[in-house]
Amino acid sequence: MKRFLEPLGIIAFWLSWPALVIYLRLAERSRVVVVAGGKVLLVHNWYGSGDWSLPGGGMHKHEDPALTATRELHEEVRVDLGIDQLRFLKKNVYRHKGFRYTCYYFVAELQQTITLKPRFPEVLDAQWVPLRELHNYRLAPDVAEALSARGALLQ
Repeated sequence: MKRFLEPLGIIAFWLSWPALVIYLRLAERSRVVVVAGGKVLLVHNWYGSGDWSLPGGGMHKHEDPALTATRELHEEVRVDLGIDQLRFLKKNVYRHKGFRYTCYYFVAELQQTITLKPRFPEVLDAQWVPLRELHNYRLAPDVAEALSARGALLQ
């Protein structure tokens, strides 16, 4: 099933790209860099360009960015963190492939990895990836930027 959904999600993404470019101009999103023991949490969504990304998503109207981050983390991989466990990294206007939206980045540094339960079909896979192995993954453009803001050394 996953092998079928990924290509379908990529096709759906590019077919809806013009509408997304218009819609996302007004959108605000949150993403979380979750780090544990030299590993970072990455998710692979069914709908998108096929890149691995950070967990996160769109903010509801009048929702606090940190609350969005914790909500999305729970919805995507069933990891429950409190707002007090997040540290604000930066606010950035994301521009890539015609998209433009405001994104709030947070970091959560854990003592050890937590068991992940990806929410299928939205999230096809989620993994704890060693920082030194990130070069083996096709990453969304903002992953490296967020890790650099955190001060991580990309090897």
